[in-house]
Amino acid sequence: MKRLFLKTKNVVGNQTGRQSYTFDGGKIAFDNQYKILREHLRLCGLGFGVPHDFFDLGEDLLDKWVAAVSEAGFISGTLEEVKKILRKEFVAEPTPAKTRVRVKVDKLIEKPAIRFIDLFAGIGGFHQAMSATGASCVFASEWDKHARTSYEANYGKTTPNLFDNEYRNFNSDINDARPEDIPNFEVCCGGFPCQAFSIAGLKRGFEDTRGTLFFNIANIVRYKKEHGHAPKVLFLENVKGLKMHDHGNTLQVILGVPDPYYLDKKVKMVELFPYHKLGLMNKYTHLFGDS
Repeated sequence: MKRLFLKTKNVVGNQTGRQSYTFDGGKIAFDNQYKILREHLRLCGLGFGVPHDFFDLGEDLLDKWVAAVSEAGFISGTLEEVKKILRKEFVAEPTPAKTRVRVKVDKLIEKPAIRFIDLFAGIGGFHQAMSATGASCVFASEWDKHARTSYEANYGKTTPNLFDNEYRNFNSDINDARPEDIPNFEVCCGGFPCQAFSIAGLKRGFEDTRGTLFFNIANIVRYKKEHGHAPKVLFLENVKGLKMHDHGNTLQVILGVPDPYYLDKKVKMVELFPYHKLGLMNKYTHLFGDS
């Protein structure tokens, strides 16, 4: 029993109000700080110390706790002297021949959910896939009234934030969406209208007003970038005809719009296969891009 360290936990808890600690974008509850710091000091106290991948985190927590202990006057001495006193309690004599890390630190750090927006959302295909990974939808846009009804039926209970405040975060016309009113996000999902590029349509491209709706996505991304909240990923979908439209020039224009912010772009053809099991008479090939 490390009696001094256990008493230190109570002192730090009273001194800090058992506040969470933010590290690398995640939060660590007070009791988990204790577990991580205890394991850090134990590993450091074994002979020459056992290398562990949360050493920096352990040292950060040690600095935080020592400062609180010193401020409370629980252990007298300089900050370095207090550190030595706490470390000494964990020095192992004799040092075990074998040891292992007893704490899974990643499970003790609460990572915030990845936030995404769902543009040209339809009934929520992107939403279904993203939420299955633990991501959280903070904004969606869909103009078709029947699709909107289905979307709300699908996600009204799991993502009520989209439909609160008179549907503030469930936009009905992307042209009316103001980038400054859209919550910040890490991933932008969007299946922008395909009729202007589809081999089944007239293939008028940007001459079709539906073909220019991609630029609404670009404007949102550009605004977020300029205000210090650039999304990490643009995950866009369209028909394979987009890749071939106007001998590839249309796709090159689209890929160039977000530059110079998103230079690592990948475009892949994805087939809905086996399409006959999905109740489809024809094979559908779609174009996906991420950057």
